[in-house]
Amino acid sequence: MLKAAGLEEDTKRDSTAKDIKMADTKDVTTGAEADTTVTTETSENKSADAKATTSTTKRASKPLELFDDLEPRVTLSSRHKNSFYLQRARRLLRLYDEIKILGGSNDISRACLVVELLKKEETGVVASLETRMQLSSLNAKGEFGRPQPVIEFVVRRGNYGQFVSGFAQRKMIELFEKQAAQLVSTNEDEEDGDEKMVENNNSNDYRLNSDKETYELSEDCVRKIGLEGVFYATEEKIREADEFLRDCSSKNGGFISLPQFIQYASLLINPKLKNIQFRRILKHKFKLNVGKYGMIDDEDDEEEEHGDAHGDEEDANKHDDDDEDDVQDIE
Repeated sequence: MLKAAGLEEDTKRDSTAKDIKMADTKDVTTGAEADTTVTTETSENKSADAKATTSTTKRASKPLELFDDLEPRVTLSSRHKNSFYLQRARRLLRLYDEIKILGGSNDISRACLVVELLKKEETGVVASLETRMQLSSLNAKGEFGRPQPVIEFVVRRGNYGQFVSGFAQRKMIELFEKQAAQLVSTNEDEEDGDEKMVENNNSNDYRLNSDKETYELSEDCVRKIGLEGVFYATEEKIREADEFLRDCSSKNGGFISLPQFIQYASLLINPKLKNIQFRRILKHKFKLNVGKYGMIDDEDDEEEEHGDAHGDEEDANKHDDDDEDDVQDIE
């Protein structure tokens, strides 16, 4: 009996030992699996980081485009607002003596609206007008669609067609007034009272205009604003602008008025310069507020610039909406 009991106890001990060994083996296996999972997750994270870094590098290495490819033709469609086509027509008239503006079917009235505003601001003059029926393009079956009515305006450059307008003009006015305000503020610190500053201004940097409401800046102060070479004007335009500034200064006692500054700036702003690039320069170089789509981080700027195939036109559409108020004036 004692021997049988001893054998049972030994058998129980052996069974318990085997269970403990099996449990240890499972723990070790589970730990190894956990380690493998952690290693796999770490590897995947590293791979994702590497892909993100590669994507960022590719985007950063892609050169930013500076200019739009502008043809002397504006064809209205439902894709953009009227302000987009208005600003595009203004830019084209700074480049070309004559452009065409077309609107088909539902866009005929919109084409008339854009042309009417160009006439109102004396940016363009209607040279001719033609209406016709035009066949639609071939469809998948090789058949033409229904004929569509089309209106075509030939618009020639008006009295003010060579000058910047809309948003660009407002920002040039802001630059001029900002420079004048800084000079006046500096002189006010040296004089006692505003009246004394106006009547006994010892500065040769500015003076009151004949209307007694606006200031004129000296030629040197205008040059210090720093427009030359910033907006990618051609060498010919830079020389022309320099001659224009010296000529105006000599005829006006060494001072430049605001309208003259607008003409000077118009020579130095390349009409082909992309709107997003124009705004980036205003923001970073001149510290101006350029609105909702301009006051963004550089990284967001690049993402906007490197959009899809239609990104450039969409950017231009967003950035030309500043001139929507001009369109509403005649609607």
